[in-house]
Amino acid sequence: MIFISSGKVIGLSNLNSIVQYFAKRPQVQECLINQIANELKTILLTERVVVK
Repeated sequence: MIFISSGKVIGLSNLNSIVQYFAKRPQVQECLINQIANELKTILLTERVVVK
């Protein structure tokens, strides 16, 4: 696994908060994953994020 950071790092509790925020409403899993990935891109100032 290779991780290249833009210099920003978030903790696991922050990641949990992001997931909880988007998971509050009913939706399909694919939409949830896309929302989480887009939020991580914004927060981490990066173009590539993998959510698995």
